[in-house]
Amino acid sequence: MMAKVMQISDELKEWITGALKNEVSPISLANVLIKKGFDSRFAYETLFKIVGNEAIGTTEGQQIRYNYEVPEIGRKGNILHADDRDVKVLSRNEKPFVLHLDSVLSSGECDELISLSRSRLQPSRVVDTGSGVERAGSGRTSRSMAFRFRENELVERIEKRIAELMGYPAENGECLQILNYGLGEEYKPHFDFFPPHMVDAGKGGQQFIRKRA
Repeated sequence: MMAKVMQISDELKEWITGALKNEVSPISLANVLIKKGFDSRFAYETLFKIVGNEAIGTTEGQQIRYNYEVPEIGRKGNILHADDRDVKVLSRNEKPFVLHLDSVLSSGECDELISLSRSRLQPSRVVDTGSGVERAGSGRTSRSMAFRFRENELVERIEKRIAELMGYPAENGECLQILNYGLGEEYKPHFDFFPPHMVDAGKGGQQFIRKRA
């Protein structure tokens, strides 16, 4: 049986503190930690201590802290240029680095992606924190699908545009994904990364970026 995680990094503590400030339930955050492989008692005690402003031990000094760097796209100004369009930066956050972009895709492109994906949507899956196997999850009730890399002219055009905006080869990104949420469907609060003991380099390693159309 895989050992449960019983330590927390400074970065994770800061993330939890930010989520609490945004009124995310402490119980929800503790449950997310448990689902991601943390010991249940440790998860709840940690959340209650953070809520109560009590000191908690972290792995600071045992690991290399994340070095925040501005990626290439963040050094291009407020108007980003691709071969087929200019994209305006609407807002920006530094830590973590997030850009809010206007009209990366046109309304027509969005409509075409929706049409092409409709017959291929399947229940969305999550990675089981114990076995690492993908499975349906009660906390994720959407449907989704992924286009193959350069599957058609539309997908290739969008991949090329994203690569030009980001400054990275299209081959370095995930395949274009479509998520469909019906009325009442959701993806409950969760951490969008894998615990260190579950990172699989053969499946792309750690995940940090999500591209949403």
